[in-house]
Order: sequence, then C-alpha cells, then structure tokens
Amino acid sequence: MYIKSVSCDPVFIGVVRCVMNDPTTTFQKQVQNTINNNPLIIDKMARKLLTQMQPKAPLLNALIKTHKPNMPIRPFVNNTQAPTHRLARHINKMLCNWQILPNTFNTKNSIQIAQDLKNLEIKPSHRVITLDIKYLYTNLPTQGVLEAAIYWMELGGINREKITQMTAVLNTIMQQNYFTYNNAYYKPQKGVAMGSPLSGTLTELYLQRLERLYIKHSIETRAIKYYSRYVDDIIIVFDTHDNKANNSTAIQQLK
Repeated sequence: MYIKSVSCDPVFIGVVRCVMNDPTTTFQKQVQNTINNNPLIIDKMARKLLTQMQPKAPLLNALIKTHKPNMPIRPFVNNTQAPTHRLARHINKMLCNWQILPNTFNTKNSIQIAQDLKNLEIKPSHRVITLDIKYLYTNLPTQGVLEAAIYWMELGGINREKITQMTAVLNTIMQQNYFTYNNAYYKPQKGVAMGSPLSGTLTELYLQRLERLYIKHSIETRAIKYYSRYVDDIIIVFDTHDNKANNSTAIQQLK
C-alpha cells in the first residue's frame, strides 16, 4: 500500500520516466568535468571539497500528512549523497552572496501579511484571492529557470564570463534531477530536484522573474492593490469595480 501510494502520487504522474540503469557513475563524471572547467565559479582549493565521495542515487521516501484529511502522503527525496549535492550547496551559497534577488513580494510570515492588510484601505468592492502553486518543484520549466538565472545575474551586474560559467554549472546540476525507488531509477522530465540545497533558490529565481514581468506593473498601475507570496502560497487583493483589475494580465495569468 505504501509503495503504491507513493508511485501514484500526482506529483509524479506524467512527469517522470524510468531509466534503464543507475546513471550515478555517469553523473559523477559530469560533475567532475563541470568542477574542473569553470574556474571562475570553482577555484582549485574548492574542487576536492565539492566532489562527492562514494555518491549514490537520491532515494525517494515519503511522509504521511497526519494533519490533513485522509492522511495523504508527501513524497520527498534524500539528496545528500547525490553527485551534485556538495556542488549545489556551494552554488547556492554563492548565489545568495551575490544578492541578485530583490525579494520584492516575498513575505517572512503570516504576521507580516496581517500587518500589511491592516495598513491597507479595504473597500466593500475589494476581493481577496489565495492561491497555492501545485507541485512547484516538479512543474518548473528547466530552460525557464536557466533563463531567469541569467536575467537576474545580468541585472545584478555579474561579470559576463562568470555568468557563462555559472549557467554551465547550473545546467549540470539541473540535468541531474533523478532518484531511485523500489530498485528502479527515475528521471523527471522537468522541474528542479527535490531535496537539493539549491532548488529553493532556483525556484525563487524563476518566480521572482515572473513577478517582475507580470505583478510589478499591475501593482504600479493599481490593477492589483496588494500581492504577497510565501514560498508557494500567494495572496492578492484587487478591486472588482476597477476595470484595470478585471483586465489585468497578471490576474489572468494567475487564474
């Protein structure tokens, strides 16, 4: 029952394909080549430290959501022995240190949202939308994430050669999104790797670019009165009497 429940979880249906053999050895060689070929991102001192010793395929497991009706199962992946794990942790730290994300619409917690809404002038015609991004990690487009990373690095004034090398490293990490389960090996066709220390940052790169493209203008023109996001949970306030809100590209996109 446990095996059937995990394998049939909607997060994997239609987006995961089975691979014939364990790709870990091949992936390890790819990681080593990436580490050696991008000296502006990974210096000589760090190379040995970023090579995973005795790598293993990430293992799919599950947690039972006891707080929800029917106690559904949440799949998760133990990525700590994957070939890219140490490299992903290093790259995540580097991207965070570059401070290229504005975090314009991110909220820290529900207290901050409550304070924001308290300071907002609410009219009878205002409506609130709450949204949840379903299966976030497995639905992100790989190319879209890379393009978002390049976008933010260019905007942040990162050196062109560094951007080229960082993009190559990110591509290697993203292409090694795989896991083992029940003595078989699987590779998602899109998305970022569950359990990777870099996936949260990659997700923010992508989502914050979408917000800059669609939400920023709607806020500035008052088509949307309020927008805030905590990871994959979104809250929006708009005015039903405002034609700009009814025709807002951002709202249509989010619907």
